[in-house]
Amino acid sequence: MSINCPICKSNNTKYLFDKNSYNIYFCRNCEIGFVEQIENLDIVKFYQDDYFMGNVEKFGYLNYESERYNRELSFRNKVKILEKSFPNGGKILDVGCADGTFLSMLSEKWKKFGVEINSSIVKRIKNIYDVFIGDFINYNREGEFDVITMWDFIDHTKEPLNYLQKAYSLLKKNGLLILNVGDMDSLFAKILGKRWYIFIPPTHLYFFTKNGIKKILEKSGLDTKIIIREGKYVSLNLCFFRMQYIFSQKIFGWINKSFLNNIIGKITIYYNFFDIMTIIAQKK
Repeated sequence: MSINCPICKSNNTKYLFDKNSYNIYFCRNCEIGFVEQIENLDIVKFYQDDYFMGNVEKFGYLNYESERYNRELSFRNKVKILEKSFPNGGKILDVGCADGTFLSMLSEKWKKFGVEINSSIVKRIKNIYDVFIGDFINYNREGEFDVITMWDFIDHTKEPLNYLQKAYSLLKKNGLLILNVGDMDSLFAKILGKRWYIFIPPTHLYFFTKNGIKKILEKSGLDTKIIIREGKYVSLNLCFFRMQYIFSQKIFGWINKSFLNNIIGKITIYYNFFDIMTIIAQKK
């Protein structure tokens, strides 16, 4: 049975599978996967403090604060790209800025702004950066941005097209939107099938392909310039925590608890399955 795509409204869709009691479909027109019946989900309620502090059922983080060093390692190349492209800095908005890790890594040449839905996690930075607490769709601060970033954000939203169009409206002419999403058409995703760690509704509500992300950006008035496939740095603890998404929660939960307060668990590892796309798009 097919249902209408929430993005293009076409019924040229196909059922893929059930995951976490949610039905996942694929739109042949948009080339984007999506979760059925998400209209009534309370996004604000879902991303409370326990999402950042080890609630396995929310598929979030074991301890977000303790992973800051690894996030900095993961952001290094992205920061280099921006600093090289804008040697004199500019005005930047980080959507889903959390504790401001990415903004803190940019030079003082930048005028830094953020958006975050969780009020607790921004307590330390709301007096440092201009941070809007709430839904990005309601962000109405005046001014145009040279760059807007969305790290691990757009696939968590109920209406990605509306959020991308919102970004478009806030960018200067020729301004850049930089975001990252998983690639459900990647070899690694195909090998794992429904066990792919990005297929975790209701944390992730949309699932993109390379063509799909380009199409939705195009529909938003944004021209895809570059797609990079970068890996991430994480602690061994977080790695085992997220293994519970894919394999046995009982086994990997036990392993993770065994390493939780152990120096082994704090070891940093790097992984790249070439299934995560960092996209740089420009406002036309």
